[in-house]
Amino acid sequence: MGYAGLAGVILVIAGIELLHLPPVTRLVVFIPALFLFSGFLQANQKFCLLYGAFGVFSISGKRVKVTDETKLNKDRKKALKIILLVLLGSAGLALTYFSI
Repeated sequence: MGYAGLAGVILVIAGIELLHLPPVTRLVVFIPALFLFSGFLQANQKFCLLYGAFGVFSISGKRVKVTDETKLNKDRKKALKIILLVLLGSAGLALTYFSI
């Protein structure tokens, strides 16, 4: 997903620049940046934010519900941290591109 997001960011920037679109359209880069940061952060952390948020994990392709309340809270906090980092990174990239 991270590589698809990276390709999307490159394509959006190329399209905006080639078509000489107004500067405000540069903020659209936020959308593919979400995929870029989400994919690479999850891979780096070896953690699926959706599984963490919904309280499940996978063993050999079989989803299992997390029953330990402490582990569930820890997973949800980690998922929230990744979501916040994704949003901050995407916003930062979009605002940086917008400001140049």
